[in-house]
Amino acid sequence: MCNDLSYTVDDNTGEFMNTLVSHFSNSRQCQNFANARTVRNLFESIELAQAERLSSILSPSKEELSKICLDDLIKIIIKKA
Repeated sequence: MCNDLSYTVDDNTGEFMNTLVSHFSNSRQCQNFANARTVRNLFESIELAQAERLSSILSPSKEELSKICLDDLIKIIIKKA
């Protein structure tokens, strides 16, 4: 999904995203796991976290606008906890 929307992630962030999706699909707490919907909702949360992070940058570069950081993922985990 990241590639389809021209987002970039570093190796650590990509691995962590895969771990999150695996957690959702394997978690007993997520009995209503609806694969595509859950992943889409997760991705939309990541986009919101990225937007909040970028809002503090006066003139973000094209690279910054397309990058999803590990901090974005951590932020959504903290919000959902």
